[in-house]
Amino acid sequence: MMSNEVLLLLHLTLLLVSVFAALRLGKTSLILLFCLQVLLANLFVIKQITLFSFHVTCSDVYTIGSILTLNLLQEYFGKKAAKEATILLFVATLFFIGMSQAHLLYHPSHHDTSQLAFKAILAISPKIMTISILISFFIARLDVELFARLKRFDFFKERLSSRFSVLALFTQFLDTCLFTFIALGSIVAHPGHILLVSFLTKVVIIASMSPALYFFKKWRKFRYQWFARIFI
Repeated sequence: MMSNEVLLLLHLTLLLVSVFAALRLGKTSLILLFCLQVLLANLFVIKQITLFSFHVTCSDVYTIGSILTLNLLQEYFGKKAAKEATILLFVATLFFIGMSQAHLLYHPSHHDTSQLAFKAILAISPKIMTISILISFFIARLDVELFARLKRFDFFKERLSSRFSVLALFTQFLDTCLFTFIALGSIVAHPGHILLVSFLTKVVIIASMSPALYFFKKWRKFRYQWFARIFI
């Protein structure tokens, strides 16, 4: 069985490939992937794992990936598209909360074996996701505004990787503090571990993702029509 550290590396690689594919397909795909990553982060955050001997949640890759996706969306399709993505995120999260609770209200038959599993996952999600939707929306809008402001500086104007790294470190530190103590404080066993290691893990993920932006920027100018035809 692979260790969690190896799985994290594979998970990160798969996510970066997905982000690159979405970038190649265009604005709609990036918006969809952004919203999907935030929803997955909110859903999977209740799973606790050990990483480098510390207790952490299982959603940091999605959280950083969503910020990366939002930055790419703003870089290539403008601030308006990034704001549109944050609004769609708000709507999608509300929809998910409502539909997941409606799903739990149905009475299972005596043949059903999944209701307890759904309750264990979804019954706790409304509280987490209601708090998270506000935090995620705030962090996303803050990132959009700061990303635009950083681009005005000559040093950052042509350095997408630097803009992403600086903003991601700042917004994710804020996000980790808010989410850990407001949403997870009464749920996880070691909130201090979660805060410290989650942020350190995010630092590693941000450092790993930053070089990929050079690849994205270099190869995006080549248009592979066959690639688009496979998925459209």
